[in-house]
Amino acid sequence: MARKKLRPRRQPWWQRKKVRRRLLVLASLVVAVGLFGLVAVYFGGRGNHETEQNVSGAAPAFTLPTVAGDEFVSADHVGQHALLLYFNEGVG
Repeated sequence: MARKKLRPRRQPWWQRKKVRRRLLVLASLVVAVGLFGLVAVYFGGRGNHETEQNVSGAAPAFTLPTVAGDEFVSADHVGQHALLLYFNEGVG
């Protein structure tokens, strides 16, 4: 009776060199994209500080015409609750 030739055992898929190399490249790519995203979010809003508005500060004094033809002066209403409504009627 002839002996059956034994095949060498194959390694599991996660232990093969090719798969490990691909997983390492993929993990490196994920880390690099994540770090780039963090840097973009952290430094993204720190550009032009002149366009930022201070919402918590006091509004500057202004004068606006009313519908009745009078003028609304914001300095006359300091310390009172005031509501300013602005309607943008679009272009033209």
